[in-house]
Amino acid sequence: MFMISTMKPQPEHVVCTDVFKIFKVADLEVVALRGLDLTLYQSEVLALVGASGSGKSTPLNILAGYDSPSAGQVTIAGRDLINMKSSEIEKFHR
Repeated sequence: MFMISTMKPQPEHVVCTDVFKIFKVADLEVVALRGLDLTLYQSEVLALVGASGSGKSTPLNILAGYDSPSAGQVTIAGRDLINMKSSEIEKFHR
């Protein structure tokens, strides 16, 4: 016996590819994200958990368009966040 799924595959909604974020503080470089690869599909839910200072806010700020990664690619709903103009980011926030 076999089953055939009639569910349509959900489209990729959030895609992060090899995302890095490096903060420079005085003479120090702090690597907050190192090669993040993440794919979330439409209607999928993700929870970020971790200790204080472990880097939960960094990917959220990048996904919201408030900060940009040092390297890598971020696409949300088919829009490339890295190459958006400030006016496009403003519309994205709305």
